[in-house]
Amino acid sequence: MNLTIFGANGPTGRLLTGLALDAGHRVVAATRHPDTFQIRHPQLRVAATDVYDKTAVAEAVRGSDAVLSSLGVPYGRAPIDVYSAGVANIIDAIVSTTSPGWSWSAPARRSRTITPTAASCSTACSSR
Repeated sequence: MNLTIFGANGPTGRLLTGLALDAGHRVVAATRHPDTFQIRHPQLRVAATDVYDKTAVAEAVRGSDAVLSSLGVPYGRAPIDVYSAGVANIIDAIVSTTSPGWSWSAPARRSRTITPTAASCSTACSSR
């Protein structure tokens, strides 16, 4: 399976990346600081990605079967929008790069629901 992991350079992201690689998956580790990402593996591609950069997010997501987010920021008093803006950009990238066979529904409010169709589920599930 091809996975993209956002926030890959944090503690949870590094754990997810290691577990995914150990399980045999191909991983794109999306991080703002690729130069400090210490995991090396033949099935790993480290992508310089800021979740505020829609183009970089779309490039990191392209070709992925699943996308995981372990975005995080240090505690502080300043307002934080990395979760809302970042996840919105990740979802937009998933929607814009997904192959046919998946259906998406976007309720009127900000959250979105992803629903595989029966055809895509049987194809995806049989290849596992």
